[in-house]
Amino acid sequence: MGSAAPVVYLAGLFWFFDRRKRWMASLRERIKGEPRGALRTLVSMRYRSRDKLSMRVIWFALAFFAVQATVLGWAAIFGDPAWLDPVFQGKYTRHLTLVRCHGGSAGLALLLGLIVFLPVTRRLGIHRHLGRIYLAAVSIAAATALPMSAMAEGGWSSRLSFFLLSVLWVTTGFQAYQNARNGNFPRHRRWMIRNYSLTYSAVLSRLLLNLLVELGLPFEQVYPATTWSWLCGLAVGEWWTMYSKERSP
Repeated sequence: MGSAAPVVYLAGLFWFFDRRKRWMASLRERIKGEPRGALRTLVSMRYRSRDKLSMRVIWFALAFFAVQATVLGWAAIFGDPAWLDPVFQGKYTRHLTLVRCHGGSAGLALLLGLIVFLPVTRRLGIHRHLGRIYLAAVSIAAATALPMSAMAEGGWSSRLSFFLLSVLWVTTGFQAYQNARNGNFPRHRRWMIRNYSLTYSAVLSRLLLNLLVELGLPFEQVYPATTWSWLCGLAVGEWWTMYSKERSP
């Protein structure tokens, strides 16, 4: 199952973007002959009345699972090593400093990332400072994730997944930082969405793994597949960058 996971996820992403393309084509057909910019106006009018409520619901849902994953993760790695999951206990205990650096910085990034997206951080003048702390945490987490990927459970599929995730994690963070330095804030925002989508993959994989195990599937079979769930998160983040751009008036 683990070796087939990349193919399954990529097929799902292809279907996702194909459906989105068909939806946009249907909208364009409906407003054929209308003035330039009518598509954006239509999408904006359709969703603007529901934006505030929808964004609050989404943000609080993301925050709930992010806090839950961070608290449980920090309790495991900073507490007694005997509390660690038996599957990971041996190797994590041998590399406890590396695991704590990774888990501590990744948890911080997971919590800070949601806060940085709040408009109030700009009004208070703390957006830039929080953003730098967030990207610093991402850099540490990605750097420590590289050696951890070499000892990941699940064989070559899991190791390849974590390695690619680490590379993309630091790459998207660097792009976000460079665009902010250059004053290109629309591109900076899009790269930050992509980066946080990868940061949130820790939550997605945890939820998916727990669900599959609760359904009675063996951990050894489903774990390699769940390590590729970051592709789904990245797809949603990519969709959001295009959706938010298209609904702008």
